[in-house]
Amino acid sequence: MKLKTTWFQAWLHINEKEILFHSRILKSLTKAFSGIHHAAKLIQQTYKDSPPVIFDGELCILETKWKASFSNIQKRALLLWPVMIRKRICSFCFK
Repeated sequence: MKLKTTWFQAWLHINEKEILFHSRILKSLTKAFSGIHHAAKLIQQTYKDSPPVIFDGELCILETKWKASFSNIQKRALLLWPVMIRKRICSFCFK
């Protein structure tokens, strides 16, 4: 049986000086997914003499062993961007 995933695309870039963790629309995901950012810091410290690395993947929250919830992952990330969402809705309504 294959896991049915509904994805939220993200990029994680780790080099010796910084960690960049963002969505495909280039909004920071660091606050919403602080555990991933913390793991990236451990990778950065452990492999500090290594070349930079980029992880390109999808984030998901599992409802069951075989089902992911896009709405839950979306809510978690979008809570950080309410101003952006309001601006998009308002600009759409008044054009």
